[in-house]
Amino acid sequence: MDNRYEHNENVIIYMVQPETTFSGGLSDRLRGITSIYGECKRKNLPFKIVFEPLHLQDYLVPNQYDWQIEAKNICWDSKKVYPCTLLTYNNNLENSAQINAQKKILQYYLNKSYKQIHIYSNMAIADNDFSVLFNELFRPSERLQNQIDYHLRKLGGEKKYISLTFRFRQLLGDFKEGGDILPESERELYFKVYKRCRRITFKIP
Repeated sequence: MDNRYEHNENVIIYMVQPETTFSGGLSDRLRGITSIYGECKRKNLPFKIVFEPLHLQDYLVPNQYDWQIEAKNICWDSKKVYPCTLLTYNNNLENSAQINAQKKILQYYLNKSYKQIHIYSNMAIADNDFSVLFNELFRPSERLQNQIDYHLRKLGGEKKYISLTFRFRQLLGDFKEGGDILPESERELYFKVYKRCRRITFKIP
């Protein structure tokens, strides 16, 4: 009983730690962050983010809500902390049963009577409100904003360009991420085609 805490004393922490539970890439993690933050906001629970080894604060800093927590305030005592995982396979995000199940599981975790609840997740239940929640949480760091401004000027200003993102996953055999791997004899040709495609420009009316 000495380790029980009232719900309004709980601190909810979205956790990214090296060599721990898989929670996807950066986009998956940002979706998890906004999903959990949205529910914490609804329940008026304090929400924090620990994002290692990439220091999220190097790129995104608090905007309207302060989600930072000092290392000395992170509790690692298993008697006082409830670590949990909430993962999803985002191949069918229109499935209402999956979304409702995730919401119920998250609510179950948030109701735990612990000093801190550490959540590892790539859940995506707040996609419809993603832009609003993201804006409340984040703004670019000074370093990132300088880079954004620089490249916007080079591109001619806002709404003057289209961005295309190419994702090879492990196609070129340089790291493991799932999917096919091209034979070494085909990789150079594939890369040459890709570089040729990068030179294609589009004129926006």
